[in-house]
Amino acid sequence: MTTRISYKLIIFVIATLVSFTALARVEDTVEIEAIGYGTTLEESIDNAIKHALELATGILVRSYSSLDSSLTIDASSVVQTEEFKESILTFSRAFIKDYEITSVSELSGMFEVTITAIIRLKALEETMLRNRIGVKSFEGDKLLALFEANEKTVENAAKLTEAILNDFDAPRGYWRIGEISTKIIGTEGENATLEIVVDLVPDIESYMGLVRELSEVLEMVASKAITQTMKLEESGDWLRAQLSDLINDQDCRYVVRILEDISDSKISLKTYFFSSRDSIEYSLWYQLKQHVESLDSYNFVITLTDEMRNVLFHSELKNLAQGGLLLNGAGLGMIYTGQKSNQIVLAPAPLYIEPGILKINTQSQQLVWRLTLKKEVLEKAKRISVDF
Repeated sequence: MTTRISYKLIIFVIATLVSFTALARVEDTVEIEAIGYGTTLEESIDNAIKHALELATGILVRSYSSLDSSLTIDASSVVQTEEFKESILTFSRAFIKDYEITSVSELSGMFEVTITAIIRLKALEETMLRNRIGVKSFEGDKLLALFEANEKTVENAAKLTEAILNDFDAPRGYWRIGEISTKIIGTEGENATLEIVVDLVPDIESYMGLVRELSEVLEMVASKAITQTMKLEESGDWLRAQLSDLINDQDCRYVVRILEDISDSKISLKTYFFSSRDSIEYSLWYQLKQHVESLDSYNFVITLTDEMRNVLFHSELKNLAQGGLLLNGAGLGMIYTGQKSNQIVLAPAPLYIEPGILKINTQSQQLVWRLTLKKEVLEKAKRISVDF
């Protein structure tokens, strides 16, 4: 590690301390209703999402001000800054846990959409602090006092990494439920068999939002970083990479590889190397490994409701995708292997390790369930949702 790295880490330590000290009471999520306008339905939805984030920023600003009357942060000025536009609005969907369109209208070619959005408020807050958005009004002596009160800078680097992963709910946060289709495939007496087909698709914008935040920390702490582009072997829905073809470093045996781009059979991996001889580097890498090891298989939950949103049926379902691929937490976007070097791989795709091989699935995952339900339940059902 270099002096430059240690110096820049101070910014992150300060931001983390301000976050933990000043806004400890901020909820993880908040529900917000927002309106968006546009010449197309897609544009109006996108603008409604951005409006919801601006309203959530107002909540954070009021939290700052209520805790410290000396702060002079104004919500309207914050959302107009280039930092806010580049760090927040560019990756707006990364901060949206879920949203529902509650109304749509069109007049003279202009759409108006109202949505109810669940905002990842904690992720929004932490991202603003990490990028010092709206924090410039804090007095320097207060920030310095906070920094000097903290002597565990090694521990902070690892904690910041885990905070980013948790804020963005990695890796689950960069997946979303796509199209849901249903059909009755049989009946018997008072029961009917309902087939449910669900597309589980990668949310690239959410993934890139996570990568942007995580990469800033990795860049400052890692001994070195490179970008490797390589052509992979195709095998059905999978791309196969020989682990021996991935660039390694004999002096830095702890590695993080982040998929930056995939096109045809080519991938681009940003690779960060960490040394066990540097306690800050190793603690950060080890925190990533612990996160991967803590991941469990995902539970998918199906809910049927009537016109009044009363729950008619609610149940957990198996997480088995078509073709028998088990969607384990540690394979759905993050995976660890000790082969060749100690490696952690992140990608908006299912990952699988075989002896000497890294496999990346290139297709959206389709899940199929068949449920036996009472006919009277199906007759009343007007809405279906699948969560995980």
